[in-house]
Amino acid sequence: MLEEGRLDDEINRAATFEVRDDYDDSLLLNFYLTSNSEGFWTGIEKLHDNLGMSRHSREARTKTLGFVFLNLFYLFTSGRAEWIAFSRSTNFYTGSGRYNPQGISARQIRSVVDALIKIGYIEFIRGVNFVDFKRISRMRATPLLIELFMSSSDIFNDDLLLNTLQPELIILKDNKKKKKEYPESDFTRNSRELLDRYNAMLKKNLIDIDLKGFNWKRLYPKKIKQPKYIKFDVLNKLTYRVFNNSSFEYGGRFYGGWFQNIPSSLRSRIVINNKPTVEYDFRAIHVVLLYALNGIDYFSKYGEDVDPYLDAESVRAFEVTGKNREIYRSLFKTTFMCCINSDSKEKAKKALANSVRKDTALSKLKLDILLDLVHAYRRLI
Repeated sequence: MLEEGRLDDEINRAATFEVRDDYDDSLLLNFYLTSNSEGFWTGIEKLHDNLGMSRHSREARTKTLGFVFLNLFYLFTSGRAEWIAFSRSTNFYTGSGRYNPQGISARQIRSVVDALIKIGYIEFIRGVNFVDFKRISRMRATPLLIELFMSSSDIFNDDLLLNTLQPELIILKDNKKKKKEYPESDFTRNSRELLDRYNAMLKKNLIDIDLKGFNWKRLYPKKIKQPKYIKFDVLNKLTYRVFNNSSFEYGGRFYGGWFQNIPSSLRSRIVINNKPTVEYDFRAIHVVLLYALNGIDYFSKYGEDVDPYLDAESVRAFEVTGKNREIYRSLFKTTFMCCINSDSKEKAKKALANSVRKDTALSKLKLDILLDLVHAYRRLI
């Protein structure tokens, strides 16, 4: 249990922040976790009163307290990550609606988390917003809270989370990437029904990865900073769609499944029901499609051996050699995608800066020069 005077120090640890090996091994706060267990909610109400919290907004704070407990209990029982990732900022919470059906607020989250830190129930890492490293806060149950989970098995058991709400699978974002409410339509209903069937199919089938004989040292190019570990959750197969710019005419890409978020060199090792898989690779598909829309067969015009992301002008301008070829190809491809998905050079520059900032070496490149180059040799953008 924390001493009274140490609470503020615990909450404000960003000043002495250190990147932990397991920091990114986290699950995002799940807004759809709830429970119909009367025993659970009775205990939560007693805990709320014992914490000495204000009786103002008691109902909302009790609901939030139970919500946090359910997330911590799920993290502990599932073993799927080390931390729960959450934000103390109001921008993270959308108000009540399809993305936050229980109406959880940042103010109540901060109040509850701080109270649980104070009694020693939560281990906490405050989020940081450094130039080259941005993360929201992390929390997990302390041994003291885990002891409570294990000693109260009549309440904290597999039945506690049986009534979890259905997460929203059709997500609409505005031009600032914030989630936005929308009225139902035939399109959203049909899209959600299709995703429900697709996710049911994924759930029925075993999607795994065969790592026998894999050489981990060759997973990433030498120039790119090596991660200390790689972890993916083969149970995480739930897929959803994201639309952009406040319109269902933009985006619609599928996200979510663990198999979408692994390094490309591991994709060939995905197995479905213990059977190997093959992935068709269409080289530089976005470039080729843009040329095709203008009646040009790219490879017929420029040659089958030409790499659209590493043409002669790029190679000369950036002195690309065999040693740094893959790094620069990846960078040129990212730049190209930022350009075709932005309606101005400034927006493209900002998107590119966000994409390369994670890598120290790449972030030193002059983005203006790179964007000028891309605009010059891709006149179709």
